Amino acid sequence: MMTKFCNNQEAKNNQVDSTLQNQQATLKDLQNQIGQISKMLQERPQGGLPSNTEQNPKDLKAVFTRNQRGQGNKDLGEENEREVVEKDVEEDKEEEVEVE
Repeated sequence: MMTKFCNNQEAKNNQVDSTLQNQQATLKDLQNQIGQISKMLQERPQGGLPSNTEQNPKDLKAVFTRNQRGQGNKDLGEENEREVVEKDVEEDKEEEVEVE
């Protein structure tokens, strides 16, 4: 019985040792990656933006509410807004008819 316990304990110790070695290797890899990232950040010029910035599309001027009604410049089309309002009025009328 004692030999069985010793064998089980030795197997568990070996498993713990292998797990510890794997964790140490992973930690070393992470340290290398962090070192590479810090080196890249040091080489980047201070005060500058990354080179892949995008221009702000200044010709798009629209604000949409949660119910998707457009508000903003006349360039977007007042007709669309009028259509939405007319549809809302028609829906209200239908609801009133259904209630009666």
